[in-house]
Amino acid sequence: MAGAGASVHDQSGRFLVVTLFLLAAGCGSSVDVSLPPLPSPTPSPNVPPPPGASDFANRDFAWPLSLADAEQILVRTEVMGFNWPNRQTQAYNTILDQRDAVARFRSIAGRARWAGRLYALCGLWARDPAAARELAATLAPVADRLWVYDSDQVEERSVGEVVVLIETRRVWVDLRGRKKEVNDYFRRSR
Repeated sequence: MAGAGASVHDQSGRFLVVTLFLLAAGCGSSVDVSLPPLPSPTPSPNVPPPPGASDFANRDFAWPLSLADAEQILVRTEVMGFNWPNRQTQAYNTILDQRDAVARFRSIAGRARWAGRLYALCGLWARDPAAARELAATLAPVADRLWVYDSDQVEERSVGEVVVLIETRRVWVDLRGRKKEVNDYFRRSR
C-alpha cells in the first residue's frame, strides 16, 4: 500500500510542475488574441421608406387635433393601423367624441379611401351596430388591398379580411381604450 500512495503523490507533484511550467511559458510569450479588423462599411443603396410612410396621417397636425383635421385624416389615410400610437386612432376618437359621430362616420364611409372606410366601420360598431352591419356587408366582399400595421407586422390585406379582423377582435373597443395613451403621446410630441 505504501507504494500506491507514493505513486499518487508523485503524479500530483508532476502535474504541479507541468502546470507551473506552462504558466511560466505562457507569461513570457505574447499571443495575439486581437480580432481581425471589421470590414469598412459599404454605403447602403437607397432604402425605400416603409409602406405608408408618406400617408396623409403622418403629417404634422396642431394640438389638440381639430375636428376638420380628424375627418381629413380618416378620409385620406391609406393605412389601417392596429399599432399604437397612430394619428388615425387620435382622429377616430376625436370624431367619436362628437354628438353627431354616427353621421360623421357615415359621411366618411361614403367618401374615404378603404382604410378610412374601415375606421368608419369601427366608429359605427361603437355607436350604431345596425349601420355597422350594413357597411360591413358592403365592405366584406371587397378584394382590394391596403397596408395594415398590426403590432410590429406590416402587410397588405384585403378589405374583406380587415372587416373580419375588426369584427373578430372588436377593434373599435381597443381604439377607444387607447384614447388617453394616444392623446398623451401626441401632446408630448409637440
